[in-house]
Amino acid sequence: MNKTAFVFPGQGSQSVGMGKDLFERYSGTTDVLSAADEFLGFNIRDLCLNGPEERLNQTRNTQLAMFVVNHIAGCMLKEKSVSPGLVLGHSLGEYNAIVTAGVLGFSDALRLVQIRADLMQKAASVSPGKMIAVLGLDSDIAEKVATGNGTYIANYNCPGQVVLSGEEAKIGLTARALEKAGAKRVVELNVSGAFHSPIMQPAAEEFSKHLDMVAFEDAEIPVISNFTGYVSMDKDEIKNALKQQMTGSVRWQTSVGTALSQGVNEFVEAGSGKVLSGLIKRITADNEKVMILSVNDY
Repeated sequence: MNKTAFVFPGQGSQSVGMGKDLFERYSGTTDVLSAADEFLGFNIRDLCLNGPEERLNQTRNTQLAMFVVNHIAGCMLKEKSVSPGLVLGHSLGEYNAIVTAGVLGFSDALRLVQIRADLMQKAASVSPGKMIAVLGLDSDIAEKVATGNGTYIANYNCPGQVVLSGEEAKIGLTARALEKAGAKRVVELNVSGAFHSPIMQPAAEEFSKHLDMVAFEDAEIPVISNFTGYVSMDKDEIKNALKQQMTGSVRWQTSVGTALSQGVNEFVEAGSGKVLSGLIKRITADNEKVMILSVNDY
C-alpha cells in the first residue's frame, strides 16, 4: 500500500500563468480566491495568470501567489480522495504543509505569509544580498568555501546541489572560489535578498512576534520541518521551527530522507511547476520503489 506525502513548492517555482488548470478543476476555487482577494485587497488570480513577471517575482507577491496556488492544489487532491500520510514544503511551502495538517487555518496562514513576505522584502532592501545555486560540488566542500568567504548555505536541496546566501560582494568572491573548487556550474538566482541566512535576523525577530500572536493546533498528520528535517506533530515544536526557518538552512535532502524513513513511497508535488519533483528524483535515484507525481496527474 502506498504512503503518500504532499510536497509544496516555494519561491522560485512561480511563473506567469501558474494555477490556470487548478483554478478550472477545483470546485472550491472561487471561495478560496474570493477570501484571499478580500483579505489582500487585490486580485490574486489576475496576478497568477497575467503577472506581469516583474510584479509576480517581487517577494511580497511571489509568496502570496505561491501560497494560494499551493493551497488550491492541496484542496483539489483531497477532493479527489488523495490523502497524505505526511506533509512537507520547501521554505514558503511549509505553510501549506501545516495548513494541510490542520495546524493553522487558511486565513491565519495567509496573514502570516503576507507578513513574512513583507518583512523579507523589507530586510532585502535594507541589507541587499544575493543567492547562488551551486551544481556538481559536494556539500562539504561548498560549506568550507562558503564559510571561508563569509557566506552561508541556504538550501541543501539534493546531492550535488546547494544554494548559498550572502552579501553581494561576498557572494561574488564565493562564486569564483566555488568554480575553482570544482563546481560544474554556479548560477545566480533571481531573488532580491540573502534569504535563509543570518542576514534575515531582524526580519526573523519581528516575525517571531507575529507567530506568537497566532494559535497553533497539534498536527493531524505528521509534518516535516525545513529547519530540523524531522517529523513533528507538536504545535509548539512546529511553531518554533518556523521561527528558525527564515535564518536557517532549508534541509530538503534530509527532509525527503526522513519521509522515506517514515514509509513514504509516493511524493505528490502540490503546486506550480516540477522543481521539487526534480530534486526528489535526484535524492531517490537509487530507489526504484519511489513514485513522484504532480497534482496534474490526478
